[in-house]
Amino acid sequence: MQEKERFNELLQLFAANTISEKDFRELMALIREAGDQPELYFSMKDAWEATGTELHFPALQKEPLFDRITAHPVYRSSKNAAERGSILYLKHHPLMKVAAVAVLILAAVAGTLFYLSEKETPKGMMLGKNPANDVKPGGNKAYLSLADGQVISLTDAANGKIANQAGTSIRKTSDGQLIYEATASKTTGSTDLYNTIQTPNGGQFQIVLPDGTVAWLNAASSLKYPVAFTGKTREVELTGEGYFEVKRNAVPFIVKTSGQEVKVLGTHFNINAYPDEHSIRTTLLEGSVMVTPLQESPAVADRVKLVPGQQSRLSGNGITVGETNVEDAVAWKNGLFRFEQADIRTVMRELARWYNVKVTYEGTIPDFHFEGAIERNLNLSDVLDIMEKSNIHFRLKGKEVTVMP
Repeated sequence: MQEKERFNELLQLFAANTISEKDFRELMALIREAGDQPELYFSMKDAWEATGTELHFPALQKEPLFDRITAHPVYRSSKNAAERGSILYLKHHPLMKVAAVAVLILAAVAGTLFYLSEKETPKGMMLGKNPANDVKPGGNKAYLSLADGQVISLTDAANGKIANQAGTSIRKTSDGQLIYEATASKTTGSTDLYNTIQTPNGGQFQIVLPDGTVAWLNAASSLKYPVAFTGKTREVELTGEGYFEVKRNAVPFIVKTSGQEVKVLGTHFNINAYPDEHSIRTTLLEGSVMVTPLQESPAVADRVKLVPGQQSRLSGNGITVGETNVEDAVAWKNGLFRFEQADIRTVMRELARWYNVKVTYEGTIPDFHFEGAIERNLNLSDVLDIMEKSNIHFRLKGKEVTVMP
């Protein structure tokens, strides 16, 4: 078929670094539109089945294909969010470890942004693009509660110093950080003073704690901490989701949630402890951590130690440890949604928190599982447009999304 031949021709040009701006845009369009054009969809599917891994473009295997595509000047300058998102998904496709071109064809067959566990011909989308009642993505929004009861909107507060407590200066930076800095040699009584930073639905924020530890809070999360760490431990309390880069120190750093505590000296890790999720997930990127369940139960081990690349899951059935893709766990911090075999309700819970919307369901929803990545700076309609390729449809009205078969 002509489209398939053109697709392969464009890949050859890209591999040889001779592709023009016009041809590169055509390549992106072919990848993006494969799921909307049944003839091209099945043409690429046939090409995959006929060639398997015998199809090789050696020049493309010297470096990850989609790292090159997303680094291309035309891609980076694109103002079309959906166009960028479609290519971005392919970059993070779980089968990218296979020969680059073979995977590209498979990913194009499977759809634009999400790889579906059941590959069916995508149907027309019910949700119009850019509706008048579109929902913008979340951003740097948070509230700071001081020890004296004062509540400060960090969204509205001017940059610079916003408070001083027990010899500790608190200031806000222009790039969405809250920084604590000691301004006195002694912080008498500061261990009895606690602050809490809380992000609403649709919010996120970064904080540098008094000891130099950096914490990122996802939407609908909170972190309670002392104005200064002066005791035998550095303890904080987390709800929701947070990523920590703990400043190495002989004094243990402890993160408590509703069901567990994580103890470290200096390391990088992520904790997802949303009350509406099925388990508390702790993912380790660097160093080591000790995870201790707080509820006593015959099914729960006393504690587990994680090494980099591992994730613990704590639920009513006990605590388990396994290998994981750490990029999935911290994608939110890096401006991405990433899903791995996630059902529609799991996906929608994350979207609801970030876009601050209510989600309802009508009818019998198909049992699809999603894999892939998308930028978190897209409007909600762009995300839903892409997801409708799965034969699940959406109605967006105000701040409510209805999921339909």
